[in-house]
Amino acid sequence: SSEKSAKEAAAKAAKAEAERYAAIKTPTFDKDILPIIKQRCIECHGAKKQKAKLRLDSFAELMKGADGEKIFVASKPGESEIIKRIGLPDSDDDRMPPKGDRLSKPVADLIRRWISQGGKQK
Repeated sequence: SSEKSAKEAAAKAAKAEAERYAAIKTPTFDKDILPIIKQRCIECHGAKKQKAKLRLDSFAELMKGADGEKIFVASKPGESEIIKRIGLPDSDDDRMPPKGDRLSKPVADLIRRWISQGGKQK
């Protein structure tokens, strides 16, 4: 059936995504994190709109944080607000992104790995 093949295709795509992100051993902001931000975060945290006074469209803006509060602590994902927000349950109003699908586990793991390794720009 076409529904079964669509599910198989989705599963295959998810597996390919997981493998692609898992293969990035030393992620950097410019190369690996910014494309995700552009895809999922810029609508609310870009040049045109800054919810919570937070811009994420460049490393310099990310480093400024939200309203002067840092959103990530290099080498400490457990103390990083961005990790807390993307891990919140769908029912939580503070979950990021608030609309649409949550970030996939491979994407969330990549962001966590980037922070764990010091949150380097390049």
